[in-house]
Amino acid sequence: MIFSAGDGKESEPSTPLPPPYSGHNHVGDIEFHEILAGTDNFDESLVIGRGGFGKVYKGCINHGENLVVSAIKRLDPESSQGASEFWSEVQMLSRLRHCNIVSLIGYCTHEQEKILVYEYMPNGTLSDHLHKQGTPLSWFRRLNICIGAGLGLRYLHNDVGIDSGVIHRDFKSSNILLNESWESKISDFGLSKTCPTNQLSTHVNTLVKGTFGYLDPNYFRTGKLTRKSDVYAFGVVLLEVLCGKPALEELVDGEWRNLATWAQDSIKEGNLKNIIDSDIMGEISPKCLRKFVKMTERCLHDNTEQRPTMDAVVVTLKSVLALQEKLSMQAAGSRTIFGRMVDLLPFPTNGENSGRVEHNTLAPSKHGDGIVVAVKMLTSKTRQAYDKRQTKHIAELAHPNINIGGIFECRDSKHKYFNQLLFPNRGNFAEPLSWGTRLMIMIGVARGLTYLHLNKVHCDIRPSNILLDEEFNAKLEGITKTVTKETHISTWVRETMYYMAPEYFWNGDLSMKSDIYSFGVVLLESMTGRKAWVYGHIEKASLVDWASTVKSRIIYLKEIMDPRLNHNYPLQGAFECFDLVLRCIANESKDRPSSKEVLQTLERIYALNK
Repeated sequence: MIFSAGDGKESEPSTPLPPPYSGHNHVGDIEFHEILAGTDNFDESLVIGRGGFGKVYKGCINHGENLVVSAIKRLDPESSQGASEFWSEVQMLSRLRHCNIVSLIGYCTHEQEKILVYEYMPNGTLSDHLHKQGTPLSWFRRLNICIGAGLGLRYLHNDVGIDSGVIHRDFKSSNILLNESWESKISDFGLSKTCPTNQLSTHVNTLVKGTFGYLDPNYFRTGKLTRKSDVYAFGVVLLEVLCGKPALEELVDGEWRNLATWAQDSIKEGNLKNIIDSDIMGEISPKCLRKFVKMTERCLHDNTEQRPTMDAVVVTLKSVLALQEKLSMQAAGSRTIFGRMVDLLPFPTNGENSGRVEHNTLAPSKHGDGIVVAVKMLTSKTRQAYDKRQTKHIAELAHPNINIGGIFECRDSKHKYFNQLLFPNRGNFAEPLSWGTRLMIMIGVARGLTYLHLNKVHCDIRPSNILLDEEFNAKLEGITKTVTKETHISTWVRETMYYMAPEYFWNGDLSMKSDIYSFGVVLLESMTGRKAWVYGHIEKASLVDWASTVKSRIIYLKEIMDPRLNHNYPLQGAFECFDLVLRCIANESKDRPSSKEVLQTLERIYALNK
């Protein structure tokens, strides 16, 4: 949706201009018969893109002595993109040379025909992959694409010439092209303007043109175009990359949603977790996410002076990528090893080295007295940091409701994790857990947590870290070290973020009350039979947000409770349990109960059940 408006500040010519080609790149005039031959007379089967400007064909054009696969953009004579924009693009691209700027091979004018010939980019546009049926993009690939586009925009703003730079004026995800190596290149310079490079505050008074959803509000209000207008548009693209949503989206009710407004409002309301594209949810570490979002917010700042330069944006994005790579390498280095490595633990063993399995999986070995156990260990690089501190932790954490240092008795296959029983796979028709059993499990977790909170924080309470024996006695797992504010989360999966307290997710502020928040989410899961992340008709949302909505609408308790319970629970106990959930998931940590209070409340509710 291209926008154009003016107040007479500048008269932009609409009549054809003479070819200005005298630039640095070899951009030549291509004969029309070559275009016809290269596109097989504009065969519709060769169309690879279309828009308000016309169509883009994949074809072959003679370039020097070579036949080059090209993207051939044929402007529709009725298009809003007139002769001035056509010649502006030829002029601009003939003087630009950068690995992140698309190359113009040549152009053609013949009667009413206006045609531009570009290097062919086989992976299409960033928009194709984010919003259409393109190849799903990983978080790493998205970051690299953003960095490449940022480098291209930085070049335009600062490095084109000694005295002038270029403001793109229509930067958007559909103008970011991807080559065979997924390297990004900026395209479409028909609306671009030159500007002096010696002053950051320099602006150009011009007709307001661009694309809705990407338009800098300040430029829209004043008509003053600056480099920071491009920075704003870049911020919108960063949101597209994070959220997987277009800059403007038509909703079911026919209304249009502006991504920049919606996303910023969601972030301010503490709902960042709900706007992240589910395709990359499990790939982003919290620290990288915070840096990425902070930079995005700076790009979208209402005050243009507060927006960063593209230099600063690129530096930040590179640091986010480097940090993400570091954390991912740490996660990949984590392994579970059993056998001979067991002798690092403070008890004898007759185990043999039988190999290794991936992190968070456990395989049996034998303790010295014949008890079958599973042992979790780290790679040789991180094993050195394990020794004395971990041995001390194991001695300190002896409790019937805690798995000591990742070791648990595993007598037979009846041992299950809570999530396996609470959320069985499709086709599993096992009897659902009763209300009393669920309470008993959560009481066991609360007992383990109360003991742990004498001097430690768990940091990762969720159903997959709660082991159950054949009698449904719960053991808290995943306690491998004391966690501090400086501790990095090296293993980041989609589920984890929905159990994290707001202050931990945003600031890394970790306390015992952070565990209480996570406990509240698990308790809510056990009541509802729903996972911590739920999906509506349009949006995905956390179970916590859903529960808050239920509360505000005063919906009957039956809307909250797991229907598999068939109303087999005391109403008073269920009401008290839900009230405890709401206290545990309070936004402010000071409003949450202690683990001891949680335990006492659950024991009282369990007595009501009897």
